[in-house]
Amino acid sequence: MRKVKERGHSRLHQRISNWTGAECRSFSDFPEILENQQRYWAKLRHVWGIDSGLCRSGRGHPKGLTKKLMLGSLYQVYQAWKVELDAMGEPYYLKMWLYEPWIEDSQVVCAVRDLLGSYDNMFDRLDEQCSPEAIQIVPEMGKVDNWVPNRHAAYYSESEWQDDEKMMKWLKGGGFETKEMQFGDGTSDTTYIVPTGRVFVGG
Repeated sequence: MRKVKERGHSRLHQRISNWTGAECRSFSDFPEILENQQRYWAKLRHVWGIDSGLCRSGRGHPKGLTKKLMLGSLYQVYQAWKVELDAMGEPYYLKMWLYEPWIEDSQVVCAVRDLLGSYDNMFDRLDEQCSPEAIQIVPEMGKVDNWVPNRHAAYYSESEWQDDEKMMKWLKGGGFETKEMQFGDGTSDTTYIVPTGRVFVGG
């Protein structure tokens, strides 16, 4: 069993390495990419998430060396993209989004030109003074400016879950923040905002 686990980790670590190299090299075509879509991102879930099958397998969040390698890879991609964006000589948005505890959802995001401000109000900022756990794991991330903690939440609409008695009992009894949505046809819906952690934005 141990050998099987070691081989599995070895394949995953190679996958992380391959993903990092591919995302760092992607900037050779970046001017053309930005000309067409004006934004780009690299998501760790491509290593750990849906397309690898691991997220759905009950394996949980990355831990130990795997977690360190994934966070280190994200930082490498951020640095590579920053060099290329600086060389382009125009304003840009480039940030790392670090999700806690959902590290596998973390990503590097950039945007230019018409989409430069499209992420300005993406998250709800928390009134807290704290730093991401990732800095303790990958100290180089401490060099990144202005880590801002934001709320990470799941959103559940009452119209989607109204037939699930158990779910509605949990949502209504959980003391969660709600938002009332009004639609043009005169109907309305209630959205329950369920906190799931934090997302730190820095860059």
